[in-house]
Amino acid sequence: MNYNFKYPMPLTNGEVTTNKEFAIVRAAVRIAIVSDKKCLFIKHPVKGWELPGGAIDPFETPDISAIRELKEETGYIIEPDNIILSEVISVVDKRGGNWIDLVYYSFVEKNKLTKINEFEFEEHWIEIEKMKSILPEKTYKILVK
Repeated sequence: MNYNFKYPMPLTNGEVTTNKEFAIVRAAVRIAIVSDKKCLFIKHPVKGWELPGGAIDPFETPDISAIRELKEETGYIIEPDNIILSEVISVVDKRGGNWIDLVYYSFVEKNKLTKINEFEFEEHWIEIEKMKSILPEKTYKILVK
């Protein structure tokens, strides 16, 4: 068979060979950068305090997406070898819609991070304990160890 799918593409043979509709679950990433018991946050004008992150682009791996989003939003550059997946969480947005967030983290020395001049949001290094209610539960437990 010759398939010619545009993004998004079906995941199963049943979705290809039958009229079965397939559900699209969007995915996004968040990344917690920690230095000296403080975590890097941004203050989004609509969503408020959150970890840097955003949607995974088509054909992009989640880890590369997390690195790209960190750079776009804060200007910080981090290597893929320095990030670890901490959890996957289901998100139901108050504005409508839902998706999954893949949450990464990295412990770094802030003064060793490279930063570019163009970025979207002002950085806020906030003590982890103060942001417990905002951090995903498993990630919070990892960060406070």
